[in-house]
Amino acid sequence: MAGFDAGEVLVASGANIYVAPLGTTLPDDLETPGGDYVLLGYVKPDGIEFNFGRESKDIESMQSFDPLRTVITKVPKTVKFQLQQSGADQIELALGGGEWTVTADPTIFRFTKPEDSEVDERVLIVDLIDGDETWRYMYPRSLNKAGVKFTGKRDEEVAYEVEMSILTPTDNSDSYEILTNAEGVEAGS
Repeated sequence: MAGFDAGEVLVASGANIYVAPLGTTLPDDLETPGGDYVLLGYVKPDGIEFNFGRESKDIESMQSFDPLRTVITKVPKTVKFQLQQSGADQIELALGGGEWTVTADPTIFRFTKPEDSEVDERVLIVDLIDGDETWRYMYPRSLNKAGVKFTGKRDEEVAYEVEMSILTPTDNSDSYEILTNAEGVEAGS
């Protein structure tokens, strides 16, 4: 029901970002996803930026100054964030794949970059948490299409800026789903 309700104001004071291999089943609840899901850890305080875009084209006529029709040409979706942890999972996501191996004793890890043609698609889940309320955005197919940029400075942490593009699933299912336990949401409204 529309109206003023301060309880419906979402403040994302907490967040979790998970990735899993393409084809991993999306959860049906708000519990911590198990199995192949990896929690990516700390995110910069700037937060997580969601873009549910819409691009359109006006069909015009010589005889009218107003459009005759408007058609939707694209509905791009992205999720952008900056990872603050420098671990194997964060580096692989940021750099579009690759592989870690142990190369020496004492233990030294070597990262081998992905092939230039490699496409590192992932399942992406983003939880926005406000007290006991969680909004879970689930994307069955995503890709860090924009690449990554990061800076090493003596007075700041290294943070990996990632922009995940949301793709149509190969089975033509929905490109995203949302789960929430928010009291202000009513099914079928």
